[in-house]
Amino acid sequence: MVKVAAFDAVRSVAMLLGLVVHAELVIELTRGDQSLRPIYDVIHVFRMPTFFILGGYFAASLLSRAGSRGFMLSRTKRLFAPLLAAELVIAAVLIPRGCSVCSGLGSSTWLQVGWLHLWFLAYLSVISLGFWVAARLWRRAGLAGKLSALRRPRLLAFWFVGAVALTTVVPNHLAADGTLRMSLAIVPDASLLVLFSIFFAFGAALWAGGFGAVGLVKSCGLPMLAVGIWAYLASKDAPAPLAAIDYTLAMWALPLGILGLSLLVIRGSKRALAYLSDSAYWVYLFHPAFLVAVAALFRSSSWPVGAEFAVLLVATAGLSILSYQVVARHTIIGRFLSGRRRVRRLVPTESRRAGGRWWLER
Repeated sequence: MVKVAAFDAVRSVAMLLGLVVHAELVIELTRGDQSLRPIYDVIHVFRMPTFFILGGYFAASLLSRAGSRGFMLSRTKRLFAPLLAAELVIAAVLIPRGCSVCSGLGSSTWLQVGWLHLWFLAYLSVISLGFWVAARLWRRAGLAGKLSALRRPRLLAFWFVGAVALTTVVPNHLAADGTLRMSLAIVPDASLLVLFSIFFAFGAALWAGGFGAVGLVKSCGLPMLAVGIWAYLASKDAPAPLAAIDYTLAMWALPLGILGLSLLVIRGSKRALAYLSDSAYWVYLFHPAFLVAVAALFRSSSWPVGAEFAVLLVATAGLSILSYQVVARHTIIGRFLSGRRRVRRLVPTESRRAGGRWWLER
């Protein structure tokens, strides 16, 4: 589909920014120093919304290319199986011992923090399953053609306004400090599930709008980025009700601004971008082990916070990439995780003639 290279690069960067926020959290939890907290806050306001918008975009694209069976095969290989395998390891550690580091987050048991850094992948799994079921039911009910009139690119602006308005009324989606709330608990939080589903649905609508919708995002990229920055800064000083509205607006405007900017800057697929895309998922899945190991070296260190943060980040990223290069890149593990490239086209012939949008069209 259109401009996959640009969006894929943004998705990979959003994934890798997890290393940055986790390095900051390690310093905050181990040293009690919050001087780098603004780095976390700025990334946090747009990272999850961007990830779920792109999650919806690529899920819709995958469903159209691979069909229902191919969608489930790809999601199982790339999302469900790695998530469950990693969770088995996490559970084996946390259930008998708890999580002493997690006590800084206000909880420590497996049920309360069991997903750890994989929490948003768990939400993506649930939402992806819901999307797959909804698409099949919609198709079987003979309602697919009813969406045709709603796929006009110009309607994307109305979808944006409606999505922002809907997001503002989702209860408890912001934490006590006014930032986007997150939950590491094994049982998904209902408010966050609804919130991320809205972003996911918008991403699917963006894909359904085709070249026109993506072109609209491209043309509005810089203005959206400016609006997002303004809204985020305004949320810092505004009274509580208005601050929540400003923050929510920033959660939408910043991702769309970033996506628009990526379409302006990134043209075509490049080898470096392909490597970034292939390695990002592995790096994110396994970086906590390297991060904890490097952080242990600074247990009694008197280094400046900024220097420790830089070393933590660079060392963790370097070791994670090295592990990808040695263990995964040219092995069956790498092929398994990058299942999106190896999905067979399972869409019926008549659906391919309709542009592959079998879940949208008759």
